Amino acid sequence: MGKILDIESSLASGYQHTDSMAQSCDRFESVLESEMRRLKQTSDVASNLDMLKIQVSERLASIENALQKKQAKDKAIREVAEKNRQAFKSGFTKLKQELDEATRYSEELEKKLILDQLTGAFNRRAYDKKIEDEMARFLRYGAGFSLLVMDADRFKLINDQYGHAIGDKCLQEIIKRTLPLLRQTDVLSRYGGEEFVVIMPETDADGGREVAEKIRQTIEKIEFIYKKDKVKVTVSIGVTQTREGDKHHKEVFDRADIAVYQAKAKGRNQVIVN
Repeated sequence: MGKILDIESSLASGYQHTDSMAQSCDRFESVLESEMRRLKQTSDVASNLDMLKIQVSERLASIENALQKKQAKDKAIREVAEKNRQAFKSGFTKLKQELDEATRYSEELEKKLILDQLTGAFNRRAYDKKIEDEMARFLRYGAGFSLLVMDADRFKLINDQYGHAIGDKCLQEIIKRTLPLLRQTDVLSRYGGEEFVVIMPETDADGGREVAEKIRQTIEKIEFIYKKDKVKVTVSIGVTQTREGDKHHKEVFDRADIAVYQAKAKGRNQVIVN
C-alpha cells in the first residue's frame, strides 16, 4: 500500500510538472505576443531609422530575455521530471517484485491451508468447504453426488508394532495409489487419523462402488518390508449417494460411515454400499 501511495504521489507530481511547463509556455507566448505587438507599433511611430533600430533592439532583447528564462525554467522542470520518472520506474519495478512475492506466498499459504501436510491430500478444512458446496448444488439443482469413506484396517496395530514412521508411510501410499484412480472433479481428503473421504460429483452409488472397489484392490497390493516382516495395508470403504429428503451433508456422511463399520464387522478389506 505504501508503494502504491508513492506511485500516486509521483503521478500527481508529474501532472504538476506538466502544468508548470504549460504555464512557462503561456508566459513566454504572452511576452512574445506583447513584444511583437509593440514592434509593429514601433515601426509605425518611429521618426527615423536609428530610432526604429533602437526600439527593435529593445524589443528583441526583451524577447531574448523571456526566452532564456523559459529555457532555464523548462530545463529545471525536465531535470526534476526525469528524476521523478526514474524514481517512479524504480518504485514500480520494486512494487511488481513485491506483488509477485506476495502472490507466491499467498499461493503457498493457500496450499498449506487446504492440504494435509503428511499425505498431500486435501485436509478437513477443504473437505468441509467442498461438501457444503456439493450439498448446496444438490439441494438447489438436484445434482447428486457419491461419498466414499475409507478407513485403514488395523492401523493402530501397525503403528504400535512397527512405529509411526511406517504408519505414516502407509497413509502416504494409500493417497499415492488412490489419486490416479479418481477424476479431476473428485476430491480426496484426509478426514482425520487414518480415515479418508472421497467426494464424487454427479456420480451414483453404482459408480461410487466401482471406484471404491478399484481403490480397495489397489491398496491391498501395498506391501512394506520392515526388518524381516511384511507389512500389508488394506482399507474398508463405505459408499453412499445423496437421496431425496437429504437436507444436510452430515446425513450423507453418516450413511457412508455406517457402511465402513459394516465392512469392518464383515472382516475388513471390503466395500459396502449403504
